[in-house]
Amino acid sequence: MKTLFSTLACLALASASMSAADAEPEAPSMTKFLQQHPQALALIAIEDGKLDTSHWDHFEAKVKGGQVRVPNTLPRTKEEFGDFQLAFEFRLEPGANSGIFLRAAAEGKGQESMCELQILDNTAQEYVKLDPRQYHGSAYGLIAAKQGALKPVGEWNYQEVTVRGHRIVVQLNGTTILDGDLSKVETSKGGKLPESRLRTQGRIALGGHAKGVYLRSMHLVPLN
Repeated sequence: MKTLFSTLACLALASASMSAADAEPEAPSMTKFLQQHPQALALIAIEDGKLDTSHWDHFEAKVKGGQVRVPNTLPRTKEEFGDFQLAFEFRLEPGANSGIFLRAAAEGKGQESMCELQILDNTAQEYVKLDPRQYHGSAYGLIAAKQGALKPVGEWNYQEVTVRGHRIVVQLNGTTILDGDLSKVETSKGGKLPESRLRTQGRIALGGHAKGVYLRSMHLVPLN
């Protein structure tokens, strides 16, 4: 009898171990990101209905419902960054179109940056004929991102962007949608390759348009 109980116990433990091993890994989230990076710089953090804009220049937006709409004032961080990991939560209005400029210059309209990382409602009818390098997560006009990882319009998405040297990796809701090196790009939607794609230092800038993109958090970890 003892042998039978021992055998059954071993089988139960083995089954539990297999179940744990077969379980899906925890999906990436801002909570998990901040647990891994407790010293992350809070670029956008809303507390008690208020947004601290001390890290930004020209950030003119109001908090409503625990979120903030990306303004069209092209806000950019006061601090410059080299290599970094950026995590943010966002949701889209129908037809939403925006972007995040990486390693942007201190002045100008955003074109003088490593690239614009596109934020877009890929399902909108007005965007069905875009160049593949214009859809969500793409290094705008330079490297196309994979489609299909965005949640339905109106739902919250979680995205991580890792920049090391000239390489950009974008993960959207746990799926890698872009992994490319801007120094190896040979063609551009605009024809001429921008020299600014090789920038190694710069600010984070946000570009908003008429149809909104909403943020509820954004954190950055310098990697150099």
